[in-house]
Amino acid sequence: MKSNQSELSTLRNSVRRGASRLVVLAALGLAGLLATPQARASSTLTSVSVGEQLIGVVNPGGTASFPVTVTRTGAGRLDVELSISGLPAGATATFLPAQVTFTGNKPDSQTAIVTITTPASFARGRSCFSVIATELDHNDHHPIKTATAANAMYVGVGHVCLTKMPDSTFRVGCAGAPGELLLLQSSPSIIAPVWTTIATNTTDASGWFTWQAPDTTNSQCRFYRTVKP
Repeated sequence: MKSNQSELSTLRNSVRRGASRLVVLAALGLAGLLATPQARASSTLTSVSVGEQLIGVVNPGGTASFPVTVTRTGAGRLDVELSISGLPAGATATFLPAQVTFTGNKPDSQTAIVTITTPASFARGRSCFSVIATELDHNDHHPIKTATAANAMYVGVGHVCLTKMPDSTFRVGCAGAPGELLLLQSSPSIIAPVWTTIATNTTDASGWFTWQAPDTTNSQCRFYRTVKP
């Protein structure tokens, strides 16, 4: 009888210990599930942007190139096709690559180059265009959504662009032919301008030079231009 009671007690303790192990294992399993990182949402097109003309000024018959940056959110496969609209008659464009493909979690952006070729008869001046990024279904390649960015091409003429810096100063970019000596001038008014030369510089091999303007937080309105000496 005592032997049976001892065996029964041993069995009860084993069950209790086993139950405890099951509870511990179940708790560990639940903690593992809770600690599992959440997967990122599926990839989708966010935006497209077009950078400055890589060569400051091109002549009629020449080519102008621009960096095109495509940005996405999420993770996984994403195919984005690039195209252009608004080019003047006679101008043609090619993208390298013509389609960007994202996979996995990174990167979140990719850059292509669009090159615009102009005929010798192309009019000098500023010509606007738009780059269109189209998100494609990677199974049957039908379009899902698009993003558009506009920019301008300068043929045979110089130009000035302003970039606001994080410290509220401005960077003035001046475009001309490669190796060209230019005067950067400013005026407080465009109606009755009084132009003052504030910098003299020679453009680099890409036809650009930059000038860092001082803090303009409390400054009056100011206009900029470049002229040849």
